Amino acid sequence: MGGGVSDPATDSSIPRRARCERSELGQCYSRLTAETGALREELQRHTQLEVYDIANNQLTGAAFIGNVGVEWQFSGVGNFSSVPGETDLLLRNVNTGGLELYDINNNQLTGAAFIGTVGLD
Repeated sequence: MGGGVSDPATDSSIPRRARCERSELGQCYSRLTAETGALREELQRHTQLEVYDIANNQLTGAAFIGNVGVEWQFSGVGNFSSVPGETDLLLRNVNTGGLELYDINNNQLTGAAFIGTVGLD
């Protein structure tokens, strides 16, 4: 290919998994489609949970807590552990009505407890 643009089919600097030989384009397309589908399914099964520190209406910090399934949705925040100055997170499972309490201290998940179910309505 001209103009300094490399050909992804033959460029040896591109990992083999990402390259396709011209004679294999059909197989390569199928493989990439399958890998993309698997990645999409994996991403749909997990959602990243992040906490934000807010003071005086300003974002002062953020921390990644972990991954949760997409069936778990925000239900509320509060000081459920009775630790002064701490805010915990309540999640609800949209499929079962289950409630999960995340005990968060200093932007880290320090405990989790399933506390029961509520109706799906």
